[in-house]
Amino acid sequence: MDYFLKARSKLNSLSFQMRKVSASLLPGPAPKGATDEDRLLQLELEQFLSQFSWPDLLSSHSGPVVRLLDVGARNFFLAPVLQRFVKSCHKTPELHGIELDPYRRLSNLRTRWDYGRYYAQAVENGFFHPQDFLSWKQPAHGILLLNPFVTTYPQIKWGLSLECFKPHQIFRHAFNLTRLFGGFVIVSFPSPLEKVIGLEMAIACGFEIADEVVWKPSAQSLQKKPRLGFLLK
Repeated sequence: MDYFLKARSKLNSLSFQMRKVSASLLPGPAPKGATDEDRLLQLELEQFLSQFSWPDLLSSHSGPVVRLLDVGARNFFLAPVLQRFVKSCHKTPELHGIELDPYRRLSNLRTRWDYGRYYAQAVENGFFHPQDFLSWKQPAHGILLLNPFVTTYPQIKWGLSLECFKPHQIFRHAFNLTRLFGGFVIVSFPSPLEKVIGLEMAIACGFEIADEVVWKPSAQSLQKKPRLGFLLK
């Protein structure tokens, strides 16, 4: 199994470089709207995130602007949802989508990078960053880590190299970035095992669990398993 994982990891690393070259040489057509899949995911995650008290989360921030980071943002489809939550609290959103693998091409020939720019332009103060979260420097009021990879199998399955598998560093970096503003992290896990592993990492990095929610899927949901959510401070 170790040999298989290492071989698959090397293949994934090569595939990533090829996706990056392809995206630069053959950019996809500009998106004209959200995909049906994105709309379903927006609905599901709005239901999940609405279980947290956003007025309480943002009430401690006296300034008018709230900086949120969506880490592992895929194509940043969550941007309009985050904007609604922030504006409902009478704050101005500054939204950043951070994606390590933005050059993955979809069936319509567009990439996550194409859609990331589309969603960033569709909201107020939206920005999409094709980069490693660990290289991000600006502090944040809030960070979203939705289904982060805390075991190696999902990392490989989704086409990423094991060189990028750094869950401890990600939780530590999120902790450090939220200290200046007394901020928060919302994290979710798709299974009890990943929940146990992820929370152990988060607590080891200094986080405390402030709230816990469970989102349950319907027959129409794209995510078929419950989403186990936690507020970390």
